[in-house]
Amino acid sequence: MKKTVYAVLIGVLTGVSCIAGAFLRQYQLARCMDEAGLLARGSSMGYVLAAFVAVVLGLLAILCSRLNRLPGTERCFSPAAGYLVPTAVGAGAMLLGCALGLFSEELPGLYLAGAVAAIFLLVAAFLRYFGKNVNFLLLLLPSLFLVVKLFLDFKGWSYDPAVIDFCFLLLASICTLLSVVNLTAFCFGVGKRRATVFWCMAAGIFTAMTLPDFLHAGSARMGELLIYGGLGVWCVSSGLQLLRGCVQNEQPAPEPETPPEEAPDGDGEQ
Repeated sequence: MKKTVYAVLIGVLTGVSCIAGAFLRQYQLARCMDEAGLLARGSSMGYVLAAFVAVVLGLLAILCSRLNRLPGTERCFSPAAGYLVPTAVGAGAMLLGCALGLFSEELPGLYLAGAVAAIFLLVAAFLRYFGKNVNFLLLLLPSLFLVVKLFLDFKGWSYDPAVIDFCFLLLASICTLLSVVNLTAFCFGVGKRRATVFWCMAAGIFTAMTLPDFLHAGSARMGELLIYGGLGVWCVSSGLQLLRGCVQNEQPAPEPETPPEEAPDGDGEQ
């Protein structure tokens, strides 16, 4: 089976999983929670969601293991406008979310850094659109922002014993961070195509599963919705670029042929 077929299957699996995961999470929040905000006694939705995540990640890992294993470079990303738009929209949503955080959160320095990181992601998207290589520094600040935000979020989650309330957001944060870190390696020509696609698509799936949580919280968490939603779109768009046929069907460069050595002249020849 050609690698492009696996690429198509990964795209379909990601899209279906995003829709199904968001629906299951919405159903759980709307129908399977008690008045205290905990999973209702006797509800099996916790097991259903756990099985759903395990199956999706298993299938995604199997399909990604069939992709092209050549080291990835900046040439793997497309200058087409069809990829620029979602990438730029995702970075723009993150920028807007961080801007809202500056006015409503207690950590303005973090969200100021996040706004700068979002601008860097926008610059990276336009550089690829114009066929230019992306400097790794443009992805370094977003990586650092995600590390610090994950640490601070986890510190806040530690006071809430209901793991079901934050587990999918935690998974989305981890997958997004790993996506950006893996994408940074492409700037050095040593990107791992398979692992990067896996983490990018997993980030999109878990981000979709957290959307109902933000929507139920209303305008109070609109900034967080834009940040995580924008990053999820940015990751999936980056992963889709690595699934293009020209990237998956790329062959290793042929080794240069070495000219045969000339036989030395015989000794004592008259």
